[in-house]
This record gives sequence, structure tokens and C-alpha cells, in this order.
Amino acid sequence: MKKLPIGKQSFDALRSLGMVYVDKTDIIFRMIENNDQCFISRPRRFGKSLLVSTLESLFSRGTEMFKGLAIGKLWTDKTYRVLHFDFSGLECGSVESFQKDAVEKFLDVAKKAGVLGWQENADEYRTIKILMNRICLMAGNSSMVLLVDEYDSPLNANLGNPEVFSGIRKAIYDFYSSVKENSGRFRFIFVTGVSRFDRTAVFGDGPVIQDLRIC
Repeated sequence: MKKLPIGKQSFDALRSLGMVYVDKTDIIFRMIENNDQCFISRPRRFGKSLLVSTLESLFSRGTEMFKGLAIGKLWTDKTYRVLHFDFSGLECGSVESFQKDAVEKFLDVAKKAGVLGWQENADEYRTIKILMNRICLMAGNSSMVLLVDEYDSPLNANLGNPEVFSGIRKAIYDFYSSVKENSGRFRFIFVTGVSRFDRTAVFGDGPVIQDLRIC
């Protein structure tokens, strides 16, 4: 009998271990085909991170891990350099510690994705906005995929600290301003969180990201 994937957030690990997987990849395919940029908010433990991991596997390695699933017969796209930024677990006791930790971890993601070279030093970047601008510049004309998990985690951790909350919200707002300015460089953008993005005011003005909850 196949094991249930309790607590598993890695799609590749789940598939490699032969665990139970309810095939809804046809829905994932329609989501990607109908949206270039989208957002979904759900409570914790509702499978958001597993969905992000599934998208990462699909865009970075194609249908390698999707044999026998519906999307295996539907997907004809190429592979992309995928930036998977996870905002959960970042240091967020202060704006400075948040920026430093996020820059270090996101820079590592960009290096592993092959967008930035291993010689890049985190000390050269003061903010995640500056880093995002650098990533988009170095990507050139090639398209990337941006996956952001738990975008609001640093904000929720500071609900009782208005000053830090405001500073981190501004940092995240600046980050998404860079994403918005460079939206043409991304094949697909997907963001998850617990809070509705219209309540945190970090995505700026204009209907850039489609909220799937209200579709």
C-alpha cells in the first residue's frame, strides 16, 4: 500500500517515494495556460508549498516527474530558470535582519538557478529590490519563472510590532515593484500566502497579479 504524503512539501520526493498523489495536474495546466501571474491565499497546511514545489519541478525539469499524470500529455512548454523564493523562516526581528537574510538566501537561489554567477557576493546588495534588479538585468532576454511562497510570513510574525511591520512591508513592496517593472522577463509568476494581498498593500497599484480566490 502506498504511503500518505503527510507533511511532505517536495513534489519530486513524493513522486520518487511512490506516495499517494491525487492527480489534479490538469487543473494546474489550466491555471498556467490562463494566467501569467497569479496569487493564492490559503491557511497553513493547505498544500500551498507542495503546489509551489510542483510548479518548480514542471518548469525547471519538464514532465520528468509527471509520468502517468494528466499534465504529462498536455505540457509542451520548454524548461526555464526557476527562482523559488520562500519568505517563511526568514529572520524578521528587524528590517535590517530581514533584508540581510533574504538577500543571502535569495542570492543562493539565483546562483543555483544559473541566473547569477557563484562569484556574486551578498554584501554587494543592501536590499532584495536591488538584488531583484540585478537578477533581471543578468537574465537578459531569456524568460524566468518566479515562485514566491508565504510572502506574508515576515509580516504576520510582526503583527504586534508596528514599526518593524511597516519597514518589512515597505521592503516587500519595493521587491514587487522591481518584479512589476520587469514583468516581461517572466514566463510565469506565482505567489502564495495566508493573507489576501489586497490587505497587505505590498503589490502596488493595478491588477498585475490575478487573485485565484476570487476567480
